Amino acid sequence: MRIVLLLPIAIVIGLGSSVAGVRPLAAQGTPEPPLARAVAMLDATEPERAIELLRQLLLGLPPAAPSALRSEAHLRLAAASWSLGFLDSAAAHFQAAVREDAFLRLDPDVYNPELVLAFRASRRAIVAVGVRPPPDTLLDTRTGRWPVAVAVSQPGQVRLRLVPSGGAGGERPPTVLVVDSSATVSFPVAAADGVELASGQYRLVVEYAGSAGAAARSEASLEVAQSTADTLVYEAPPPDSLFRLEFRWGPRSRGTLLRGVGVGVGAAAIPLLLGQNQLRTSGTTSRALLVGATVSVAGLAAYFFGRPRQRLPENIEYNRALRSAWEERNRSIAATNAARRGALMLRVRVVREP
Repeated sequence: MRIVLLLPIAIVIGLGSSVAGVRPLAAQGTPEPPLARAVAMLDATEPERAIELLRQLLLGLPPAAPSALRSEAHLRLAAASWSLGFLDSAAAHFQAAVREDAFLRLDPDVYNPELVLAFRASRRAIVAVGVRPPPDTLLDTRTGRWPVAVAVSQPGQVRLRLVPSGGAGGERPPTVLVVDSSATVSFPVAAADGVELASGQYRLVVEYAGSAGAAARSEASLEVAQSTADTLVYEAPPPDSLFRLEFRWGPRSRGTLLRGVGVGVGAAAIPLLLGQNQLRTSGTTSRALLVGATVSVAGLAAYFFGRPRQRLPENIEYNRALRSAWEERNRSIAATNAARRGALMLRVRVVREP
């Protein structure tokens, strides 16, 4: 496993060779103002002013400043010094950057090859070890394994210990392995005797032993507490756009139109034809015509608006399957949540030193 730090600045030197800078500012969130100004100077090919500003930044950093900020400032200072030919100064700052972050690497496909060689030589010349536990992890007390990444500047033996503090419980047996550059170690939550990790404060201690008695040490503070597993969110119903139409309008029926008009004509004609002459008045005629017209209009309305609905069995079955699949997924989520609520979990968090 290799951890790569991207450097997006370019400083033109000599015959046009360039130095790739460190990570883009957008990827850092909000950097410190002096560092941002130094980066702007490096982008503007003003390495002398950038070096002065970076040195002031490093001198003014408090002891509790993040190691990532120190490492980045040293790395930028090393790149700027190297571009000006100050090779000894560049090597010293490369080494300081690695001491702050043993995971630091330069990608040979991105950076100036000569700069990469200078960085690697400086890195091999010192002894440094680093550890990166995940910041917040939820683990099953029976089967969970806690992954921890370690890195060394030189191949050697690494010993990892989980040391309780404040009466958190007994110390676990150490994990020993040989690391060439970087590796990931998985600590089981439950020990070999089945005893799970007790709640409390711990220190993850990483000790490096190399050739000729070289040694280095790094550690992180942890907090272990019992917790419950996060439950899954139920899936929302399928959107209406996924459903298909379950019926369609059939063609208009001419028989309906003819029947309606025929009944209307009959309703108007029959009283006129069969009624007695002495009873046939203008009022009777008007009423007969009105009834006939009303029935005919009703027949026309039935023709235009009374189209039959035809069911679409394939679409109905598709919609039923779509709803059934959604309900089945939510039943599975409900079963998973029920199992999670009954499982005891441990939350392991990295905490800052007081």
